[in-house]
Amino acid sequence: MGWASEGWTPSKVALKLAELKAAATTGKGESRLSEARAKAEAEKQQEQKEKDNMPLSIYFDEIYYPAISQETYEMALLSLHCGLRAGEVFSLTWKDVDLEHGLITLLDTKNKSKNRVVSMTADVKTIFMQMDQGGKQDLVFPDRKSGGTRKQISKSFPRAVAETGLNDGIDDRRQRVTFHTMRHTFASWLVMAGISLYEVKELLGHATLAMTERYAHLAPDRNKKAASTMEKVFQKNADHGNKVVNI
Repeated sequence: MGWASEGWTPSKVALKLAELKAAATTGKGESRLSEARAKAEAEKQQEQKEKDNMPLSIYFDEIYYPAISQETYEMALLSLHCGLRAGEVFSLTWKDVDLEHGLITLLDTKNKSKNRVVSMTADVKTIFMQMDQGGKQDLVFPDRKSGGTRKQISKSFPRAVAETGLNDGIDDRRQRVTFHTMRHTFASWLVMAGISLYEVKELLGHATLAMTERYAHLAPDRNKKAASTMEKVFQKNADHGNKVVNI
C-alpha cells in the first residue's frame, strides 16, 4: 500500500516492471541484472512496510478503487459502504433506490423472512445520482451481455486484487480478499466504531445474532465497558443502601 504515499499508480508499476525487464536484456552483464533485482527487492520490502501501516480506508480510496473498472468500483463501494451481498447488488433495481431519503430497500435477500432498509453514505448517493437511471423495474447493474441479472462479479475485481497485492503471501483461502470481503469490512468497521452487534446484525440482514458474533472481538474495550457499567450499578445501589439489585 506504499504506492499512495509515493505517488505510485498501476501504470507506474507497469513502467517499473518494464524497466526491470530492460535491465535484464541490455546485454550489460549479470551485474546490471543483479543490481536491478536488488533494487526491486528493496522497493518491494519498502512498499510492504508502508502497505502494512496504511489505513484500509485510504488504501481503498487511493490504491484499490483506481485499479478496477468504473462499474466494478461502484459495486464494490456499494458493498463496502452499505454491507450488501453480491447477490443483493446484482438484483438491485431502481425502485429499491430512494435518492430523496437516501435509502436502499433490499428485497429477496438471503433470509427471505423480512426485507431490510439501509442508509446510503454520501459517496454511494453520489454514485447513484451520476448514473443513468432506468425504469423502476430496471436493474441498477445489469449484465453487460444479456441485460439480465449478473451471476458473478466482473473479472476486473480479482485482477485488481492481484494488481494491488492484497492477497500477496496469503495462502489460507479464508483470509484471501474476495468481493464478500467488502461486506465483512463494512461490519468490522461498524463494530470497531462502537456500533452494537444487534444493530450490525440488522444492517447485515443476519438471521441470528450468532452469525454476527464473529465480529465481537473487534468491539473496542467491550470488557472494560461491561465492568465499568457494573461498577456504576453497584455504586448506585450502595448509595441508596441496597445490598441487592432490584429485579
